[in-house]
Amino acid sequence: MTGEMDIFGLYVPELLVYAILALLVQVAQGRVLSRVDAHRLVWHPALVEISGYFIWLGGIVMAAHWVRA
Repeated sequence: MTGEMDIFGLYVPELLVYAILALLVQVAQGRVLSRVDAHRLVWHPALVEISGYFIWLGGIVMAAHWVRA
């Protein structure tokens, strides 16, 4: 994962693209969880949010690696 992506002539690290994608998915997940009021079931909602972000980021990176191999 040391490569770069060409986005409209601008080379950006792959991890940055994956991190932004994970952030967008996490924001959508956070909105869904808050709409169904699931945050009241956990001890520390911020911890759940950041943990979810890293889980999504790891999943996206692994999926990208699996697709590329």
